[in-house]
Amino acid sequence: MSQVFSEINKINNVWTPALGSSGSAHAPSSTAHCYETDIVNMKLYKRCTFIVSAGALVEQNHMNIKVMASLTSTGGGVQTAIPFYYREQGSTETAAYTSGGDIPGTLTVGTTAGFDTSSGGVGAVYIVEVDAATVAAVGAGYDHAKLYITGSTQADDPRQYSMISILSEPRYPQAILDTAID
Repeated sequence: MSQVFSEINKINNVWTPALGSSGSAHAPSSTAHCYETDIVNMKLYKRCTFIVSAGALVEQNHMNIKVMASLTSTGGGVQTAIPFYYREQGSTETAAYTSGGDIPGTLTVGTTAGFDTSSGGVGAVYIVEVDAATVAAVGAGYDHAKLYITGSTQADDPRQYSMISILSEPRYPQAILDTAID
């Protein structure tokens, strides 16, 4: 099997910062200050890692991030919060790139309640890891995952975030991996 990164990992842009505002495709119409990434189909992969890259976070600009499992790519049916793992990496200083800012924090178990991001830093990265077996354990047919992000005020809206998903450990490795956004 190849060791070329793009042949063993599938990368998807699941959130565009310019769209991360009220009324965007990412904002559910029923709840203000709640946002969702694109839903990723994990049926052909064993793991999904969401990378959340933050811009300059101010005191009020913090979010709660949780992982949701669903039956379909449209989120139809019941969506269920699931446990996951995450790490925070980056600076809590005012300078974007400080010495040691690339050292990840401790791997932490995220509960169904999610986790709160830090505030006051620049260039923080949140690494959220999801196992396909955890998604499937929700019930028959569950093989899709997404991030569900909430803020308490409009000032918390995640406009300064960029998010990608990296699907790894494909069940059927090949030079061009199948789509995961369906």
